[in-house]
Amino acid sequence: MIDVFLKAKHWQLFIPLIIIPILGIVYLIFQMLEFAEMPYPAQPDANDVNSFLSTLMIFVLLPVITLAGWMWSVGVGLNDQLHWKLQKNTTLFKICVVLPAIAALISAFGFVNAIYDPYESPQLLSFLVVLNLISSLAMFYSFYFMGRIIKTAEHQADVAFRDYLAEIFMIWFYFIGIWFLQPKVNRIIQKDYSAEPDVMDHLN
Repeated sequence: MIDVFLKAKHWQLFIPLIIIPILGIVYLIFQMLEFAEMPYPAQPDANDVNSFLSTLMIFVLLPVITLAGWMWSVGVGLNDQLHWKLQKNTTLFKICVVLPAIAALISAFGFVNAIYDPYESPQLLSFLVVLNLISSLAMFYSFYFMGRIIKTAEHQADVAFRDYLAEIFMIWFYFIGIWFLQPKVNRIIQKDYSAEPDVMDHLN
């Protein structure tokens, strides 16, 4: 699965990461307007609401899974291709990739729960605020790790923070950065340095 994301073209990632969420927002707006136009005190049919929420979850799940899969693949996959002296511990990175994805899914289900049981919304909102704050910190660490790994893999040498600052910003604003980062990832994976004994001679 890692190879699928590493070999994917930029436009193939752009569709589920950006186009699908945009379509989801359009769908949400039109569906909410349709519900709002219903005469009072009429309520939407339960089947219509369930269908609306099920469709909305698809629009949420696809970009979340794609982004988490891409980040995991770049961070772990490129790290595995580095010379063994350059490879980093990926345990914290993996946690920081999974946590925001789980938080996004919990938030989506929380939104659904708030619709069905609005009286629990204040407590649920407090929990979601804390959860998403923690997941935001995890995301920033993921951006840092990915930027470092991409630049390290590109140069096959340890790099300073200033060297991969641009990569961090491109990952952060991935809706633009994906067009520049993914072609670079495609080029990097053409060569596997993990088992080469002499690629590090210039560091000794």
